[in-house]
Amino acid sequence: SHLDGLEVPDMSFTAMDNDSIICSGGIIPIWEGVFEGWVMASNLIWQNKFSSAKIIKKGMNKLIKDYKVIRLQTAVKENFTLGHRFAEWLGMKQEGLMEQYQNNENYYRYARII
Repeated sequence: SHLDGLEVPDMSFTAMDNDSIICSGGIIPIWEGVFEGWVMASNLIWQNKFSSAKIIKKGMNKLIKDYKVIRLQTAVKENFTLGHRFAEWLGMKQEGLMEQYQNNENYYRYARII
């Protein structure tokens, strides 16, 4: 699955409801102090919006502290309004448009400097 390529041991977390995955998130090291953040969610996220958002924020903040992150960056699809709001809620600032970034679609780069 797509998650297999993202998961780095001890650098990811998963929120569960019974035996079902609500969402997963984590960081991938790029070079010293710089990491790519990612979040993937199932349809169960809509039934658990607020608790999931808090878990993701708490998980990211723990990883930032544990791995001495200086820069956390991510990409958000150009027309994914909720994703843009979520990245900003996580303390990230939009840096610019990345044209044809993934699957011939435009994404915006967001980053949080710690």
